[in-house]
Amino acid sequence: MMYEKAEVIRNSAKGLVEVGGLYGRMHEMNISETAEVIALCDDYAGVPHVRFSLVSSIGPRVMDCGVKTLGITAFLETYKPCSDKGVATGSNVTHLKSHI
Repeated sequence: MMYEKAEVIRNSAKGLVEVGGLYGRMHEMNISETAEVIALCDDYAGVPHVRFSLVSSIGPRVMDCGVKTLGITAFLETYKPCSDKGVATGSNVTHLKSHI
């Protein structure tokens, strides 16, 4: 089942995920990942999943980008919501729209 764009999936332990939301994480050596949620859906067992565009970069340089899918729990354990300004700590969100 695909959710409508305006809907969210709430995970009581970790918060909520919304289509269009930006999430990120930092690795060692200034490597950042920025994820933009593009769809929310359930698998055949009814487990909610997050489909997202992911950009990996080192500083201003994009290393990789593509579309990925994770269960909501794994997604929220891996990626944290971006700040009010739309930027996760140390991430390069400017590349997200220009490379995907």
